[in-house]
Amino acid sequence: LQHACPSPDGGRAIVTCDSEGFVSWLDARAPGGGGRLQRARRRELDEKKINTVALHPTKPHYLVTAGNARVARLWDVRRLPPEKANGALPDPLAAFADTRSINSAQFSPDGTKVVCRR
Repeated sequence: LQHACPSPDGGRAIVTCDSEGFVSWLDARAPGGGGRLQRARRRELDEKKINTVALHPTKPHYLVTAGNARVARLWDVRRLPPEKANGALPDPLAAFADTRSINSAQFSPDGTKVVCRR
């Protein structure tokens, strides 16, 4: 586990990222969870370590990831295929490349901007 981000709806769900390039959605509303956080979904979004994941403050179907691949990526989780298609990673909505690893990426409070820190 590299980073965890609670959902803006009161934290009933949490999105996490890891050193293997995966993002996981944990949800207390998942079937069979009895109100406890259960992994609802796990998806590979990078071939390298993801340092950070952040959810949009008002539209939690958007998230941003950044890490050792030196790219911050904006995703719409509604458009993610369930698994790797032909071994390829999915395409993000947008990407911003840097010359070094990106340690943090966050949405502004109103969600109109993404701020990255390396």
